[in-house]
Amino acid sequence: MIRTMSYFVYLLIAVLCLLVMSSCHSRNGEVTPPEVDFCTLKEKPNEYNGKLVSVNAYIHRDPENFSIYDVRCNKDTFVWAEYDDAVVEKERAMLQDALCQTKPCLRGEARVRVTGRFEGPSETGFGHLNDYRFKFIMTRINEAYPVRP
Repeated sequence: MIRTMSYFVYLLIAVLCLLVMSSCHSRNGEVTPPEVDFCTLKEKPNEYNGKLVSVNAYIHRDPENFSIYDVRCNKDTFVWAEYDDAVVEKERAMLQDALCQTKPCLRGEARVRVTGRFEGPSETGFGHLNDYRFKFIMTRINEAYPVRP
């Protein structure tokens, strides 16, 4: 009876562990990053530096800048944005379509839900003229919608 009971307890623990582990992975085995408020990244940079996160934010693009931001953040709102090699062409095209509502497309704004690695603060800076203290390297573009002027 005790053996059966301990076998049942071990089996229950194993099943619970598998459920917990599977909740952190998508169907294809990729780790599902936590969703983080964009402003929190900049308020607690040491906590998120180099970590993969998912955020809702805005993308701004013009001839000299490619940045991600949230209007709700207080100061130093813009973060340099880059594509990771993992971003597929279909996702890049989706963002490009959202950014460019008119042709020629010199600048654009889009509302996005993206996954990526947050980096910073940097003493030397990132991006155009090293003007950005933080960088967000997009690994996946989940959604992109145009922001109308």
